[in-house]
Amino acid sequence: MNSTAAKAVTACCAMLAALPLAVLAAPPGVRAAAAAPPARPAGAALGVRLGDPTLAVVRATLDGRERKRLLADQLPLALASHAAPPARVASEPAESVDPATGLPYAWQLAAVRAPQALRLVAGGPPVAVIDTGVDTSHPDLRGSVRSRVDLLGQRSVADFDGHGTFIAGLIAARANNGIGTLGVGGNTPLIVVRASTGESFTQLALADGVLAAIRRGARVINLSVQANTLDFLLRDALERAVALDVLVVAAAGNTGSSGNLPQEPAVSLGGPRGAVGAGLSVAATLPSGAAARFSTRNDSVSLAAPGAMGDCRRGVFSTIPRATDTSFDHDAPKLCGPLIFAPGPFGAGRYAYGQGTSFAAPIVSAVAALVFAAQPRLHADQVARILMRTARQANGQRGWNPATGHGVVDAQAAVELARRFDVTPPPARAQIARISPTTWRVRVLPSRDPVRRGQLREGGVRYAIVVEERGRRRLLARPTSRPPVRSVRLPSTSKGLRLFVVACDRVLNCASRSFPLVR
Repeated sequence: MNSTAAKAVTACCAMLAALPLAVLAAPPGVRAAAAAPPARPAGAALGVRLGDPTLAVVRATLDGRERKRLLADQLPLALASHAAPPARVASEPAESVDPATGLPYAWQLAAVRAPQALRLVAGGPPVAVIDTGVDTSHPDLRGSVRSRVDLLGQRSVADFDGHGTFIAGLIAARANNGIGTLGVGGNTPLIVVRASTGESFTQLALADGVLAAIRRGARVINLSVQANTLDFLLRDALERAVALDVLVVAAAGNTGSSGNLPQEPAVSLGGPRGAVGAGLSVAATLPSGAAARFSTRNDSVSLAAPGAMGDCRRGVFSTIPRATDTSFDHDAPKLCGPLIFAPGPFGAGRYAYGQGTSFAAPIVSAVAALVFAAQPRLHADQVARILMRTARQANGQRGWNPATGHGVVDAQAAVELARRFDVTPPPARAQIARISPTTWRVRVLPSRDPVRRGQLREGGVRYAIVVEERGRRRLLARPTSRPPVRSVRLPSTSKGLRLFVVACDRVLNCASRSFPLVR
């Protein structure tokens, strides 16, 4: 598709039940319509971010039952089950050269070094695609869909538009089947959430889709949508994803050549000037690694991935539905309409070229899944750090810029770093002394970030103290590099408290130790 490929999102016009994040450990509830704040303009940061030390500290104090209550369902399956030894990655027809360009049809694979990464890990944990559905009968997508959710009440995820099927192929087109193309994520399973059948989505549907994806065990959520504002329902859903350690990846937007207006939710997810934010904002690049002209540029762009070519009829290569009445078919006769490949050269399914940041984002989502599989103990903020640390700028450039962020994602380098990344927290230690019947003195003891063979050490230990009373937690000492000393007094109305001492390293590997304080 052309540079309008990222779908417009319309403001929701109804109010239904949502899951608030007013308190991290609060059970699901209903937000009253009367309390609804207005939609906020693009660029208003979420109230929580992946790299927030306070969030990491509180999360470290949660036990398994509390995590399950937060999800209101089952926790994701063990990630280790997705890290099976990779099989040999055979070349697919789409890796042959397009004579019109001199590049492989699926040039995006080599551009992000996906085949090399897939020799190290076969696939990742589930990626949720919240979009227009997926043609699950496509020969290159058979067996790639683990879970299906239809938010339209039709008990189907059939894709009448083509946008969702194209995204699904970029992530999870099957390897070693001798047809079509290969998804960057290899054998990564998909959670398909159909939130629309056409050109627009309500933000209410997207919010419901985010929550549904979390409940079904998504570790990565792909949002290839764009809007000028962010409704509070979708904002709440995204904040819940961050709190539950799910990585949200969004298309940066396609306004670069038409005013460059910042687009949601990407501008609220990406951190400022390359820092870790609430998720990742992804720009689109040409085969050279330079940003596509239409790709939105701003201080929230995290990194980039292939999403365009110099020829506006070409772009990245992926699957489209076998039905011939999709948006790809409607756009094909236009001057910059996508090239479509009928069944035959690449197998029984249909394929096409497409342009847009909509199609750059799923490439990053797929690589994120591979990183999770390479080291199952990683948190979402650590995966984001790894992707940004290993991204490559074009022409030997270094550092961050508003067009491509940290550069084009590098799957091989990211997987290799994930295997060596520091995932071991420093020990949490403290001395507790009772100085009166209702008062205790807490002295946090210093600790060192441990060294593990073959693993990097980040260092930078910080300490915090959390107090829990009647199921609610509060910070007694915020994260600090100097071990804190505090006095804790038992309220007259309380029979006891629970005290947590937490130690975290620079990349937020956190350990906690609890102490009951009883009258």
